[in-house]
Amino acid sequence: MTEEGAREMHDALASVAQLNHIPVRRRSFRHGSMAVRQERLRRLVGAPLHRLPIDRTVRWIKGGIVVGLLLALAGAFVEIVPMGMPRREDLQRAAMEREMMTPRFLREWRVSSPEDAP
Repeated sequence: MTEEGAREMHDALASVAQLNHIPVRRRSFRHGSMAVRQERLRRLVGAPLHRLPIDRTVRWIKGGIVVGLLLALAGAFVEIVPMGMPRREDLQRAAMEREMMTPRFLREWRVSSPEDAP
């Protein structure tokens, strides 16, 4: 960042404070005071624009978002895709249970039950 650019932003912040009748040292709940922001600009003079401290913070935030999305996708995948194939015995038992609940099977079972015998 150049000294000229920092000075222009410093003056712009001072103008905003003056036009809005805001004391330069007054803080808001979202931002630091104008004086703090002006000091940060002064410290950034000479720093390469592609290596500012905010860039490192943003990279961490983006990395956290990517990790969160990957974990969410992995969780959805585990929930949707069953773990392993069912065993043949389990499939046969499930088919037999489905067949036992059909009306035809229930009618035949009632007729052939020992209570119905003479």
